[in-house]
Amino acid sequence: MLVLLPPSQGKALPDRGRRAGLSTLVYPRLRERRERLIDVVDPGLRSAPAIPAAELYTGVLFAALGLADLPWDGVLIASALWGVVRPGDRIPAYRLDMGAKPPGIGGLAAYWREPLRAALPDRGLVLDLPRRPRVHRGA
Repeated sequence: MLVLLPPSQGKALPDRGRRAGLSTLVYPRLRERRERLIDVVDPGLRSAPAIPAAELYTGVLFAALGLADLPWDGVLIASALWGVVRPGDRIPAYRLDMGAKPPGIGGLAAYWREPLRAALPDRGLVLDLPRRPRVHRGA
């Protein structure tokens, strides 16, 4: 089973820590798209301090779930900047909405749709937790 969490608008602001390692994020085949997007929206993110996504995202859903205590192997967090991340992936604080249309990129939902479809494994049951939860069969 895969639990897919929506992105959180609330984010902690790490003031120190190692920078994000793009090669260590879940689904390395998304790296090229991640790098292209960072170059367009904020190249400074490459050297910004990063913390685990479970600590970065501070929204109500994340607090209520106790994300830090969940088994991370079946949890992914949707992200306008990263596509998806695991709770343990180290990422910097950022501001980017899935509705944004960065120059040369276009709409982010379309930008991520096919790469995510190709990268995400078929995990059978997917529990999608947007504002209104839905359950899907297949990935």
